[in-house]
Amino acid sequence: MKFVDCDFVGKHDVRKSITREIFIACRESIHKFDELNMFLVEDYIHILIEETEYNSRGHYFYEKETEVKINLKVFKNVAIEYILEHIDDFLLCKYR
Repeated sequence: MKFVDCDFVGKHDVRKSITREIFIACRESIHKFDELNMFLVEDYIHILIEETEYNSRGHYFYEKETEVKINLKVFKNVAIEYILEHIDDFLLCKYR
């Protein structure tokens, strides 16, 4: 079940901590990070989290077809790669 559809105690804390970790990794890895629209970056991270499958009993994200667990390192790498590939979409208007 997608994370957005799961209902469990502590969901807000899980979303908040993972968002923070991914955001920090992006800030450390993307050299133009100060030129990016932080709201768009945060929205993208939330979409990434919300649309990923989540096992609320075992409290882990997983890949639906293979049911392989997804760790935080994968989330960080996916977010960084996507932002770098679409950097123009995340830039503040004054840097476009």
